[in-house]
Amino acid sequence: MPSTNLPAPSPTPGPRAARLAETFDHALVRTLDRVKDPSGFAACFPTIDAPDVLRVVQEQMVKLLGDKCRKEFDRIMTSRDVVAKLNQFEALVADAAARRARAGDAPPPTP
Repeated sequence: MPSTNLPAPSPTPGPRAARLAETFDHALVRTLDRVKDPSGFAACFPTIDAPDVLRVVQEQMVKLLGDKCRKEFDRIMTSRDVVAKLNQFEALVADAAARRARAGDAPPPTP
């Protein structure tokens, strides 16, 4: 019987993990939008009089930068098991809220 050494599937992102990914995507899009500005890019190469070539190079750089950033973010999320840890944190927060609700107006315990 062949053994399968597939990694365990990553857990479904909870609200905090989903928000982290959403925040990263938003920040990356805003950053890449600023890099896409053709006037700023052309100003870096004032001696090159080939606007079409500069535009193509700029588009390639923006795409490459976006791809590399997304891959690196995914690598970090996987290597540090961020989704599972954020899901555990979410469970701890929910448990603490439930305990607080159950305690009601009870006096705090004596240390």
